[in-house]
Amino acid sequence: MIKLDPTKMYYLSHPCTSVGTMAENKWHEQECVDAILLSQEGYVCRDHPGDNKIKLVRPLTLIPECMPENHAMERCMSLLEACDAIILCDDWQFSKGCLEEKETAESWGMEVLCYSEVIK
Repeated sequence: MIKLDPTKMYYLSHPCTSVGTMAENKWHEQECVDAILLSQEGYVCRDHPGDNKIKLVRPLTLIPECMPENHAMERCMSLLEACDAIILCDDWQFSKGCLEEKETAESWGMEVLCYSEVIK
């Protein structure tokens, strides 16, 4: 298991529509968040996210579903730029958006983590 740094902001890269429906992906993304936070020391409760020491930026919860894909990716890149590292969630390799986020993070010299490494 990788211990996340509470002084860093982590961008959570998760497929939006490439793998499954938007609703399925939002549900799975929340499962990933829960698993990540539960695996880290300092997790308090999903009902009190401000109490969590680990800070996750979650584009699936921030970007409107009706936003055109190119605008959504522009917003994702702005969010990614504000972070210190990226966590790639399951099936990221099948998502055009996640692949673009990973490549951008690498080009910016950001730390790139896989979900499975964080929670094990």
